[in-house]
Amino acid sequence: MGRKTERGYHPLCAVNTPACLGPAARRLADGRLELTGLFDDVRVRVVTGESLTASGDPDRLFARVNTSTESRAIEANGMQS
Repeated sequence: MGRKTERGYHPLCAVNTPACLGPAARRLADGRLELTGLFDDVRVRVVTGESLTASGDPDRLFARVNTSTESRAIEANGMQS
């Protein structure tokens, strides 16, 4: 499963079964590193924002936190975990 919003896919927020190992390994061996390309090689179920609202605010659940600045911004907006 992967999540898709108006900004595109969130491929790292996913549930991957062992069936993904072979296709992922082949892509890595071939130097094909774009994760969304794996979608062409495996069965995919996309989870929409509407179906996620039962678990919470999708913007909070999938907030991008790659730097301490982004972390502080999220905390300042009351979005800490």
